[in-house]
Amino acid sequence: MKALLRSTAIFGLAKFALRLLGALWLSYTLIFLVLHASGGQVISSDLPLSRQAQEALRKELFLDRPLHQQYFFYLKKIISLEWGYSIHNRQMPLHTILAYAMLITAVLAILAMLLTLPIALAIALIAYFHPTHWIRQVILILMLLLGSLPTLILVPIAFLWIIHFQPSLYGATMIWYHPPWLTILSIVMAIPYIAIFARILYTDLRFHPRQQYLAQYLAMGFSLPRTLWMLRSRMLLPINKYMGTAFAQLLSGSILLEEFFRLPALGTLSLQAIRNRDYPVVLLTSMAFTLIFLLLTQLSAYLHTRLDPRSRYP
Repeated sequence: MKALLRSTAIFGLAKFALRLLGALWLSYTLIFLVLHASGGQVISSDLPLSRQAQEALRKELFLDRPLHQQYFFYLKKIISLEWGYSIHNRQMPLHTILAYAMLITAVLAILAMLLTLPIALAIALIAYFHPTHWIRQVILILMLLLGSLPTLILVPIAFLWIIHFQPSLYGATMIWYHPPWLTILSIVMAIPYIAIFARILYTDLRFHPRQQYLAQYLAMGFSLPRTLWMLRSRMLLPINKYMGTAFAQLLSGSILLEEFFRLPALGTLSLQAIRNRDYPVVLLTSMAFTLIFLLLTQLSAYLHTRLDPRSRYP
């Protein structure tokens, strides 16, 4: 039996690895074709290089070769982890720039999700237990409005609010690890997902039969924190299906936030590379987003099977 379970786990891991590699290859191929179909000059005259240096850079990047040779050249460099340098930054290796940018994006996203879950649960419990009807309705309306507010609107509002009320804080935007600044950015990223998760938890508390355990434990004299801990699997189950996708959407939504607030993170790096037609950086950042999305989706599926073992079987 153990050998069967072990072989099943190995088969599932191999299947996921093949799917991951296929998705990364497809992402690389699509981005490569889109970059070359858009036209324009990669090595432009705006670069502070002599004509000979520009020609040498074109040869180094294989831009003077046919398209199929460029495709396999960049693919080989990515597989061998020899990423070289950015076209517009020849002082720092590209793997260092990408690692630093991914660190900032990951810290912001993880902190935002850590803030999302407890705040959403607290709002859902207030809306469920509060005795005043109109307060419950106001909370539900706010959750609906904030949950439907797109990042395209939320980020500029937060940006204008910060530079109006806290101009000194905006002056320290490049110091992304500054605690007040980091907290504010994480809250801005988390607002739509706090509202969505709170709405899901409230609906589950109100209408799903399994949440009757909550009232029963409270009636038996257990404290609310202990009751929530004992029912953590049941409480997290309704939002767990959405967590992987929400985390990935949060990462994609952080692109606009990073660009507005001048953070040297993955989104800003990607947008700058697209504007500068920096082929190596565009390819790597696109594949990084693909990798993060697939890993988080798989993690969410794994957590769902842990919270609800019945989902492992058809």
